Amino acid sequence: MSQIKFRQLIWDYDADKFFEWHYWGFINGIFIEPRIAGIDPKNNRQSFQFIGLLDKNGKECFEGDIVKILNEDLAKTYFQNDICQVRLEEGIFWPFQMVHGENVEIIGNLYESPELLKL
Repeated sequence: MSQIKFRQLIWDYDADKFFEWHYWGFINGIFIEPRIAGIDPKNNRQSFQFIGLLDKNGKECFEGDIVKILNEDLAKTYFQNDICQVRLEEGIFWPFQMVHGENVEIIGNLYESPELLKL
């Protein structure tokens, strides 16, 4: 059974860039709370869900990760209609379960490496 967890974006508004991830949810049988507004009232606290699958290197894949499929195509992971999918190009979507494992490598995410989506 996969863990129900999320990673929460923590943004450095002074430098206008990604700062760190805060992981929350049911992790190893313990509930860890998301960061609350009292800690950083300006932060938007957007969270991304763990999709329950690993890439070829054993790295956990979260919504918003950028993945390389079959060593060539770049795609973004996201949830649509409660199903995690990868978007290969305009109008072409695959359920992540069809391409996970040895066929997928996480190479970044929307906030730490947005330039990858421009390739």
